[in-house]
Amino acid sequence: MSYFSQHYGKMTTNWGADQLYWQMFFSGITGKILDIGCSTGRYMVLAESLKQDICGVDVDLDALKIALDRGLKVKFDNIENRLDGFADNSFAAIHFHAVIEHLRNPLLALKECHRLLAPGGKLVCLTMNIDQCKEKFWSMSYTHVSPFSKNSLKEIAIDADFKRIETVYEPRYVPLSKHLSDSRFFYINSLAFKLGWHWRDKIILIAYKR
Repeated sequence: MSYFSQHYGKMTTNWGADQLYWQMFFSGITGKILDIGCSTGRYMVLAESLKQDICGVDVDLDALKIALDRGLKVKFDNIENRLDGFADNSFAAIHFHAVIEHLRNPLLALKECHRLLAPGGKLVCLTMNIDQCKEKFWSMSYTHVSPFSKNSLKEIAIDADFKRIETVYEPRYVPLSKHLSDSRFFYINSLAFKLGWHWRDKIILIAYKR
């Protein structure tokens, strides 16, 4: 069994942090969503609870087995190659969470994301912020090979032909707000985010296909 599936296979959605993250970046997406590096399906479960159409790919067979046992639509595939079975312009959005730092050819992967997105489609790519993490980036995992800063993440998105490119820090939710209704939860935490309540060790690229 792989290290991740052995240690994190029972991980479920963290309602406060994951709900805020998903609401901020995927609220209103009505078309198909692709979760690249879906692992055991943590975010896919959340998307399905919101009635969104989502499927996932990963290279970790043990993690995929857990996702399949949860009834999720997942398959084995590697984003550093052309993804089999997915036509051009297939997806309204792509979720690319904590994957790009593990890739030896991240530009090729982003170009593949660009191919898969429909015109106007949205890419959300989260990774560690090397400017903040520094040596921690290398010590956290032996599979980390491609560090990014806010600037370099923008540069690679431009080279992959994305438009309307923005990078932000990872949102951080106000703990007591999880007892509020969904609408109030989102309002309070969106306001806190605008006022600078976020984590600086993770950065998120938001980019669109023309």
